[in-house]
Amino acid sequence: MLLFLVGICSGIFAQKVITGTITDESGESVIGAGIQEKGTAKGTMSDIDGKFSIEVPANSTLVISYIGYKTQEIPVGNDTNLQIVLEENTSMLDEVVVVGYGSVRRSDLTGAVGSVSIPTILASGQTNALGGMTGTVSGVNIIRNNNKPGGTFDITIRGISSISGTTAPLVVIDGVPVPTASGNGQNGFTSGLETLNPDDIEKIDILKDASSTAIYGSRASNGVVIVTTKRGAVGKPQLSYTGYAGWRSYTNVPEMMSGDEYVQLARESYRATNVKYDSNGNRLPADQFEYRKDEDIFTNLSELKAVQDHNYFDWLDAVSNPALVTNHSIQASGGTESAKYLFSGGYYYEDGMVNPQDFTRYTLRTSVDLKISNHVSSGGSLYLTSSLRNTGNSDLGVDALRHRPTEHPFSLVDGSEQWSMAGGMYNSLITNKNEFNQSKAFNLLGNIYLSINPIAGLELKSSFSPRLLKDMQGQFRGTWTRANRGTNLPTSNYRKNDYTDYVWDNIINYKWAKGIHNLNFTGVFSLQKNVMEGLYGIGNNLSFDSQWYNLQGGTTNSSQSEYRQSSLMSYLARANYSLMDKYLLTASIRYDGSSKLAEGNKWGLFPSAAVAWRISEEGFMKDLRWLSNLKLRLSYGQTGNDSVGPYSTEGTISGSQYIVMGEAGAVGTVPNNLRNTNLTWERSTEYNMGLDFGLFNSRLLVDIELYNRLTTNLIMTRAVPITTGYASVRDNVGEVRNKGVELTLNS
Repeated sequence: MLLFLVGICSGIFAQKVITGTITDESGESVIGAGIQEKGTAKGTMSDIDGKFSIEVPANSTLVISYIGYKTQEIPVGNDTNLQIVLEENTSMLDEVVVVGYGSVRRSDLTGAVGSVSIPTILASGQTNALGGMTGTVSGVNIIRNNNKPGGTFDITIRGISSISGTTAPLVVIDGVPVPTASGNGQNGFTSGLETLNPDDIEKIDILKDASSTAIYGSRASNGVVIVTTKRGAVGKPQLSYTGYAGWRSYTNVPEMMSGDEYVQLARESYRATNVKYDSNGNRLPADQFEYRKDEDIFTNLSELKAVQDHNYFDWLDAVSNPALVTNHSIQASGGTESAKYLFSGGYYYEDGMVNPQDFTRYTLRTSVDLKISNHVSSGGSLYLTSSLRNTGNSDLGVDALRHRPTEHPFSLVDGSEQWSMAGGMYNSLITNKNEFNQSKAFNLLGNIYLSINPIAGLELKSSFSPRLLKDMQGQFRGTWTRANRGTNLPTSNYRKNDYTDYVWDNIINYKWAKGIHNLNFTGVFSLQKNVMEGLYGIGNNLSFDSQWYNLQGGTTNSSQSEYRQSSLMSYLARANYSLMDKYLLTASIRYDGSSKLAEGNKWGLFPSAAVAWRISEEGFMKDLRWLSNLKLRLSYGQTGNDSVGPYSTEGTISGSQYIVMGEAGAVGTVPNNLRNTNLTWERSTEYNMGLDFGLFNSRLLVDIELYNRLTTNLIMTRAVPITTGYASVRDNVGEVRNKGVELTLNS
């Protein structure tokens, strides 16, 4: 029996030496290919001749991988010498890129488009999609506004094309253009991207040149970011979970003087001002100035004791601590050919390194796609996001760095709590407990669609996408804050905004192919409406600490409300033509009408055209094995911008109080602004030249872009003679040019 068991064990754990040679499809040796035993960390690499040797169990599997080639799994059998041929992975060239109201293969692109995959975003460790995109696409600059929990990001594409208007690109989520939220960004939702859980995103495509963005007309003058989220797929139900937890701490903190170094600096400073003169009244050299006594420099008894005892206080350490960051996502998906579904939920929490600061975000998403018949399909999606952000004392971090190390929150002499400190400062441990800044937001983005394919190649689609955003910001400053200096009663303010938007798109797509010709035509009628209602109130001299829920409890209070509405109607057409899969042409035209602009200037026409030549498909290029997918691109396009308030071209009125014959004030109305009936679109014209090619059998893909963009009719404030009764008017003045070179490498 013992011999039998030993025989079984030796058979299970028997090791075999496997040798082999790895080549590509042309027979060339592949140098540096990875050979790994599946499920373990054991592995090796192929040498200069493509050969390798590895010792593994007889029942194991080898995983062969190399950049630019498909990964292979080879079970270890009786053959101990393997001849492995790697197949080129052309998925990067065949990758589908979303370009607005449609998609094309990357190899067929005629414009400048960058892409970011979800693995790239998640690998960055960011739970904000914008943060995860930082540094991933050339020409796209992403900067975080602040490092407080839930801090927002600014994104610009190829520089700034407007001075007074927004510079943020248009964000399109699953085909739905999402307007920018509140202008102050306190809710963390300055763009639609920041409402998304990165785990819900499939990929992001960025349209950079005007020939690509012109399909979105007046909304796309700053570029377009197109987000494709995950949807259900055919297969058995699948349940997945991802999550992590970690800690944040300060980095790159300014290196401050030690307590003793600061004390010596103070002594030298006072010595430098302790000027001495000789008997003739001549000023003595600085090195003969005398030091003053510490009692004359540090007049606060607590500070003096700290100096004498070398007892110093680290204010930044006192107000900060490592902060927890955690993210959790769960997703269920599956379906059949007739019905596919996906449900997901997410929770994100980011604690602040300074209390009370934190950010909490909940997300819930569902999508359903139904194939009703061979000619009719329908579906919809719903995305809910709820967030709560506390940013605490707005000055705390700076104050902690400005405090003297000789100052303590409690007196070293009698133990009493200190309030006023040197340099107009106040005890940060007290102010931190008496100021609160909070924002809440609830965001809903929905979509329903109906698609009909009456004949082969023709699709008629109608899509309706509502969006609701409720945004609240409150601020409370108690008596013991820097703002109220321990003498004034508490102050508070509260703002609440409601946004209701919808986009209705009606799309026709037709694809035609015959022989060497391929044509894809897209036509769209689009209607968008945006409504904003706002309420703002201020309460001063509050009788107790009631945050922003008792504005009427003070001796003075004020309030104001607002309503804004705008609409955009659009007609557009686009054609993509391919000849022999070598010569490519894309042309589009969009006609936008904006309610923001004055009569006679409401409508703008925005054309674009782009051509591409796939040089690598020509016969004279076939022998250049080291070069692949060589393509030259040229494009031209125009986009617009109606970056004004909904009523800037109208003469609005506002209320004003008057004193009539010494009696109580009467409310009247006065013109609020000087109208400009000639205000029209900002217009950007851009030329782009691109060169794409692959090296080493497309293991390395290179994109080079050269662009030149001129924006004219900039909408800005122009001074007018004071005799008009106004100081300025909104007008089309000035221009700005952006040009540059971009280089992108993908492997």
